[in-house]
Parts: sequence; structure tokens; C-alpha cells
Amino acid sequence: MNDYKLEKLKSSRQMAADGWVYAIQRMDLLIISISGAGIWVVLETLKYAYDKKLSDLILLKVAGIIFVLAVITNFVSQWTGRNANFHHITMCDEKIIAGDSEEETLLKKIDDINKKASIWDAFTDVFNIISLILMLLGLGTVMIYFLFTF
Repeated sequence: MNDYKLEKLKSSRQMAADGWVYAIQRMDLLIISISGAGIWVVLETLKYAYDKKLSDLILLKVAGIIFVLAVITNFVSQWTGRNANFHHITMCDEKIIAGDSEEETLLKKIDDINKKASIWDAFTDVFNIISLILMLLGLGTVMIYFLFTF
């Protein structure tokens, strides 16, 4: 492996490591913030509705459940993202160790690790989309409730 390829691989590894740390340290702030605020709005509205003896709260309760599921799904996506980046880092390490080696067992090991990273990355994409959709559904449900109730 020439110096340029080695440096490029090391740089790729560092970017993946930074992404891994980033995923561990912070959640997708927009989805978490909006869903958390949605949960708060639902709980405060439920408290108000029980005090005023309002009925037809099922839509509001459904919105709360959807927001909670959005938060949980977002946490799962952070976990799968962490795993994807971990496997990418491991793959880069194995490539660095292997250098220019053409040994079949090393190449297979690298390929296997890369496949694991790709699978975790695909899961992360799916969970990110699901959490975004859930957040939007929660917002829509709360808005429908408020439009037709008040």
C-alpha cells in the first residue's frame, strides 16, 4: 500500500471515528426536541382536559404515544449508527494492518467487517426515517386534535 492510500485510509478511519463519537454524544436534536416538546404539550393538555372534564381525548393520547415512539426509535437509530461506525473503524484498522497483503483470510475478514458496517448503516437509515415519520405523525395528530377541539 503506497503512502497516499495509507494516509487516505487513515483519514477515512478518523472521520468514521469522529462520526462514532458524534453519534454517542448527541442524539438527533431536532427529532428529540420536537418529540419531547410534543410529549410535554400532550401531558399538559391532558391535565387541562381532565380538570375541565373534556372528553374525546383518544387522539391526544395517540399523539403522545407516537411522540414517545419517535424518541425511542431515534435512540435505536443512534445505537445502530454507533455500531455502523464501530465496524467501519474496525474495517479500516484491518486494512491498515493488512497493508498490501493479498492473503485470502485477511481480505475475507475485511469484507465481512465491511458487510456488517453496511448492514448497521442500513438499519440506521431505516430508524432515522421511521423516527422522522413518527415525529411528523405526532405533530399532525396534535394539530388535528387542536384544530377540531378548540
